[in-house]
Amino acid sequence: MALLEGNGFGTPENMQTRLSYLAESMDILAARFAGYDMVYTPAPNAPGETYFPWYGRDDEEIMVCVFRGGRIEESFHRQDFFFFNYAWRGDYDTLSFQRDNLVTIREGELYLGQPFTGYALRGNLREEVTIVGVLIRKETFYESFMPMAAGTRLLDFFVDPLTNPSAEQFMVLHPDRDFPAAELLSFMICEYAHERPDSQDLLKSYALLLIMHAARQYDREHDVPEPKGECAKMLAHLERNVGQVSLAQLAAQFGCHPNYLSTLFKKELGRSFTELVLEQRMSRAAVLLRGTTSPIEIIALQLGYSNPSNFYKAFERYYGCTPREFRLRRSVDIAR
Repeated sequence: MALLEGNGFGTPENMQTRLSYLAESMDILAARFAGYDMVYTPAPNAPGETYFPWYGRDDEEIMVCVFRGGRIEESFHRQDFFFFNYAWRGDYDTLSFQRDNLVTIREGELYLGQPFTGYALRGNLREEVTIVGVLIRKETFYESFMPMAAGTRLLDFFVDPLTNPSAEQFMVLHPDRDFPAAELLSFMICEYAHERPDSQDLLKSYALLLIMHAARQYDREHDVPEPKGECAKMLAHLERNVGQVSLAQLAAQFGCHPNYLSTLFKKELGRSFTELVLEQRMSRAAVLLRGTTSPIEIIALQLGYSNPSNFYKAFERYYGCTPREFRLRRSVDIAR
């Protein structure tokens, strides 16, 4: 793949240096990937299934992997993390959740997967293929990325399997000129191959950019119209800041009176501001309870409840069970 050439990022000499550094970094990660001890482990509550637990270091939230080879023969398995697999060079096949659902990933395409959705890379290839994978701890995604991605259609793909057994299990995107997937991944490859004390912080920033660009690409490919009108913009802001925003703060953000905002939501959405906040908080709570091991008290604080007991009461009224009871159902629901 001719990466970064002719894009005005510097002189030809500087560009050659950058490309050489990228090639060196990819060599490092390809050798590192070949040495990973990736052990298939029996999948919880899924008899006969196997899965990959997080195989990065305990202090890592983001991993960047490079696979090179002419033969891929993975066993069908699940995984305990989110991933973005990019076909850097060449095409390859993958078996998705349904074992007979063979999907071909073409060069330049991006395959997205959620925790515990099954797949397997397959293929006897005529030419060597290069796959770049970005792996994200599920706790990191739910706690750090989900609030930023709130209000995007792509977020539904990532979180729906927690509450909807019939949700999509995989997604393939076709990055266009407005989605600099290869460029973002090149930065991540170089950063991960030559780690520094602050590399994980930088990788999280790049990963967020990758997710947000993927969300835009999803909307373009599915003809999802951009939110229009002040109500849509306000709702998107509310979804991203549900744990920190009040009616007065939201009104100030958009330069209007709180009473006007309250009336607007009721008229356009059929729900009051309080009802919208509760709906968003409870939806986020369900994902955090089922997708992370964060203490319930911490989740309550993240959602804007300074007193955890108020969160317990609100949750039980909304779902008809306590947060602890809801969390206990997590593994059963995911396995279905």
